[in-house]
Amino acid sequence: MKTSSLITLFTALSVLAGCGQSGTSIPQGSAVQQVRAHRASGSSGDLIYATGGCLGTCVVSYPTGRLVQTLPVGGAGACADAAGNVYISNGSTALYEYAHGGSTPIKAFTVSSGTVNGCAIDTQTGDVAVTGVLSDEYNVEIFPSAGGPTKGYALASGLGFCSYDNAGNLFVDGYSRQELGLWELAKGSSQFT
Repeated sequence: MKTSSLITLFTALSVLAGCGQSGTSIPQGSAVQQVRAHRASGSSGDLIYATGGCLGTCVVSYPTGRLVQTLPVGGAGACADAAGNVYISNGSTALYEYAHGGSTPIKAFTVSSGTVNGCAIDTQTGDVAVTGVLSDEYNVEIFPSAGGPTKGYALASGLGFCSYDNAGNLFVDGYSRQELGLWELAKGSSQFT
Protein backbone atom coordinates (compact mmCIF):
# COMPACT_ATOMS: atom_id res chain seq x y z
CA MET A 1 0.00 0.00 0.00
CA LYS A 2 1.37 3.47 -0.81
CA THR A 3 2.14 5.98 1.92
CA SER A 4 -0.63 8.34 0.77
CA SER A 5 -3.10 5.43 0.92
CA LEU A 6 -1.96 4.61 4.46
CA ILE A 7 -2.44 8.21 5.57
CA THR A 8 -5.92 8.26 4.04
CA LEU A 9 -6.78 4.93 5.74
CA PHE A 10 -5.61 6.08 9.17
CA THR A 11 -7.41 9.41 8.78
CA ALA A 12 -10.63 7.61 7.82
CA LEU A 13 -10.30 5.22 10.75
CA SER A 14 -9.76 8.13 13.13
CA VAL A 15 -12.92 9.79 11.87
CA LEU A 16 -14.86 6.51 12.07
CA ALA A 17 -13.57 5.85 15.59
CA GLY A 18 -14.66 9.31 16.78
CA CYS A 19 -11.27 10.15 18.25
CA GLY A 20 -11.11 12.85 20.93
CA GLN A 21 -10.03 16.39 20.28
CA SER A 22 -6.32 17.15 20.27
CA GLY A 23 -4.65 19.93 22.20
CA THR A 24 -5.76 18.81 25.66
CA SER A 25 -2.97 18.11 28.12
CA ILE A 26 -3.04 14.46 29.21
CA PRO A 27 -0.73 13.55 32.11
CA GLN A 28 1.57 10.47 32.15
CA GLY A 29 1.18 8.88 28.77
CA SER A 30 2.99 9.26 25.53
CA ALA A 31 0.83 7.15 23.23
CA VAL A 32 -2.71 7.29 24.53
CA GLN A 33 -5.98 6.58 22.79
CA GLN A 34 -8.62 9.21 23.49
CA VAL A 35 -12.37 8.80 23.50
CA ARG A 36 -14.53 11.85 24.04
CA ALA A 37 -17.77 11.22 25.91
CA HIS A 38 -20.34 13.97 25.55
CA ARG A 39 -22.46 15.04 28.45
CA ALA A 40 -25.69 13.18 28.94
CA SER A 41 -28.70 14.88 30.45
CA GLY A 42 -27.89 15.80 34.07
CA SER A 43 -24.31 14.50 33.86
CA SER A 44 -20.93 15.97 34.70
CA GLY A 45 -20.11 17.58 31.32
CA ASP A 46 -17.86 16.61 28.40
CA LEU A 47 -15.00 14.33 29.34
CA ILE A 48 -12.04 12.81 27.54
CA TYR A 49 -10.96 9.32 28.56
CA ALA A 50 -7.30 8.82 27.67
CA THR A 51 -6.30 5.17 27.98
CA GLY A 52 -2.66 4.43 28.65
CA GLY A 53 -2.21 7.46 30.91
CA CYS A 54 -2.35 7.77 34.70
CA LEU A 55 -1.40 4.09 35.09
CA GLY A 56 -4.75 3.18 33.50
CA THR A 57 -7.04 5.87 32.12
CA CYS A 58 -6.97 9.62 32.70
CA VAL A 59 -10.40 11.25 32.76
CA VAL A 60 -10.09 14.96 31.96
CA SER A 61 -12.68 17.67 31.55
CA TYR A 62 -13.14 19.13 28.09
CA PRO A 63 -12.18 21.77 27.05
CA THR A 64 -10.24 22.77 30.21
CA GLY A 65 -8.07 19.63 30.31
CA ARG A 66 -8.34 19.42 34.11
CA LEU A 67 -7.77 15.91 35.49
CA VAL A 68 -11.09 14.77 36.99
CA GLN A 69 -10.23 11.20 38.02
CA THR A 70 -8.22 8.13 37.09
CA LEU A 71 -9.51 4.65 36.34
CA PRO A 72 -7.51 1.47 37.01
CA VAL A 73 -8.18 0.01 33.54
CA GLY A 74 -6.61 1.23 30.35
CA GLY A 75 -5.75 -1.25 27.65
CA ALA A 76 -5.83 -0.32 23.98
CA GLY A 77 -9.58 -0.40 23.48
CA ALA A 78 -11.96 2.43 24.33
CA CYS A 79 -15.27 3.62 22.89
CA ALA A 80 -18.41 5.49 23.99
CA ASP A 81 -22.12 5.10 23.38
CA ALA A 82 -24.73 7.78 22.67
CA ALA A 83 -25.55 8.19 26.39
CA GLY A 84 -21.91 9.04 27.17
CA ASN A 85 -21.12 5.69 28.80
CA VAL A 86 -17.51 4.71 28.18
CA TYR A 87 -16.19 1.22 27.46
CA ILE A 88 -12.52 0.56 28.31
CA SER A 89 -10.42 -2.57 27.81
CA ASN A 90 -8.50 -3.90 30.79
CA GLY A 91 -5.66 -4.88 28.46
CA SER A 92 -6.71 -8.52 28.73
CA THR A 93 -9.95 -10.46 28.29
CA ALA A 94 -12.49 -7.86 29.45
CA LEU A 95 -14.10 -4.63 28.34
CA TYR A 96 -15.67 -2.59 31.15
CA GLU A 97 -18.58 -0.17 30.78
CA TYR A 98 -18.52 2.96 32.97
CA ALA A 99 -21.38 5.42 33.31
CA HIS A 100 -20.41 8.93 32.16
CA GLY A 101 -18.21 10.30 34.93
CA GLY A 102 -18.50 7.08 36.94
CA SER A 103 -15.63 5.44 38.78
CA THR A 104 -16.99 1.88 39.07
CA PRO A 105 -17.79 -0.44 36.15
CA ILE A 106 -21.51 -1.00 35.59
CA LYS A 107 -21.01 -3.97 33.24
CA ALA A 108 -18.23 -6.23 31.93
CA PHE A 109 -17.97 -7.87 28.50
CA THR A 110 -15.56 -10.81 28.60
CA VAL A 111 -14.04 -12.71 25.68
CA SER A 112 -13.25 -16.40 26.13
CA SER A 113 -9.47 -15.83 26.04
CA GLY A 114 -6.93 -13.45 24.58
CA THR A 115 -6.81 -9.67 24.59
CA VAL A 116 -9.42 -7.04 23.75
CA ASN A 117 -7.86 -4.51 21.35
CA GLY A 118 -10.74 -2.28 20.32
CA CYS A 119 -14.47 -1.76 20.66
CA ALA A 120 -17.42 -0.06 19.00
CA ILE A 121 -21.09 0.47 19.83
CA ASP A 122 -23.81 0.14 17.18
CA THR A 123 -25.93 3.27 17.66
CA GLN A 124 -28.96 1.56 16.09
CA THR A 125 -29.01 -1.61 18.20
CA GLY A 126 -26.70 -0.97 21.15
CA ASP A 127 -24.67 -4.07 20.26
CA VAL A 128 -21.05 -3.98 21.47
CA ALA A 129 -18.33 -5.22 19.10
CA VAL A 130 -14.81 -5.99 20.27
CA THR A 131 -11.69 -6.89 18.34
CA GLY A 132 -9.28 -9.23 20.03
CA VAL A 133 -6.42 -11.63 19.71
CA LEU A 134 -6.99 -15.31 20.42
CA SER A 135 -3.78 -17.35 20.36
CA ASP A 136 -2.40 -17.00 16.82
CA GLU A 137 -5.86 -16.18 15.43
CA TYR A 138 -7.61 -12.83 15.40
CA ASN A 139 -11.31 -12.32 15.88
CA VAL A 140 -14.27 -10.06 16.35
CA GLU A 141 -16.99 -10.75 18.90
CA ILE A 142 -20.33 -8.97 19.01
CA PHE A 143 -22.28 -8.81 22.27
CA PRO A 144 -25.99 -8.31 21.47
CA SER A 145 -27.63 -5.56 23.54
CA ALA A 146 -30.62 -7.82 24.13
CA GLY A 147 -28.38 -10.41 25.77
CA GLY A 148 -27.84 -13.94 24.58
CA PRO A 149 -24.77 -15.56 23.06
CA THR A 150 -22.07 -13.51 21.39
CA LYS A 151 -21.48 -13.75 17.66
CA GLY A 152 -17.86 -14.53 16.76
CA TYR A 153 -16.02 -13.90 13.51
CA ALA A 154 -12.53 -15.15 12.72
CA LEU A 155 -10.50 -13.05 10.32
CA ALA A 156 -7.14 -14.23 9.03
CA SER A 157 -5.56 -10.87 9.71
CA GLY A 158 -4.02 -8.81 12.50
CA LEU A 159 -6.89 -6.77 13.89
CA GLY A 160 -6.54 -3.36 15.42
CA PHE A 161 -9.72 -1.42 16.02
CA CYS A 162 -13.34 -1.37 14.92
CA SER A 163 -16.14 1.13 14.36
CA TYR A 164 -19.79 1.13 13.33
CA ASP A 165 -21.12 3.69 10.87
CA ASN A 166 -24.56 5.30 11.28
CA ALA A 167 -26.17 2.58 9.14
CA GLY A 168 -25.00 -0.24 11.45
CA ASN A 169 -22.16 -1.53 9.24
CA LEU A 170 -19.11 -2.67 11.23
CA PHE A 171 -15.59 -1.82 10.00
CA VAL A 172 -12.40 -3.46 11.27
CA ASP A 173 -8.85 -2.44 10.43
CA GLY A 174 -5.84 -4.72 10.41
CA TYR A 175 -3.20 -6.28 8.24
CA SER A 176 -2.96 -9.33 6.02
CA ARG A 177 0.21 -10.45 4.25
CA GLN A 178 1.94 -7.30 5.57
CA GLU A 179 -0.61 -4.99 3.92
CA LEU A 180 -3.09 -2.85 5.81
CA GLY A 181 -6.73 -3.48 5.14
CA LEU A 182 -10.24 -2.52 6.12
CA TRP A 183 -12.94 -5.20 6.46
CA GLU A 184 -16.69 -4.59 6.56
CA LEU A 185 -19.50 -6.58 8.13
CA ALA A 186 -22.53 -5.09 6.40
CA LYS A 187 -25.63 -4.74 8.58
CA GLY A 188 -27.56 -8.00 8.47
CA SER A 189 -24.66 -9.90 6.92
CA SER A 190 -23.00 -12.94 8.50
CA GLN A 191 -19.66 -12.54 6.71
CA PHE A 192 -16.95 -9.87 6.51
CA THR A 193 -15.84 -8.57 3.11
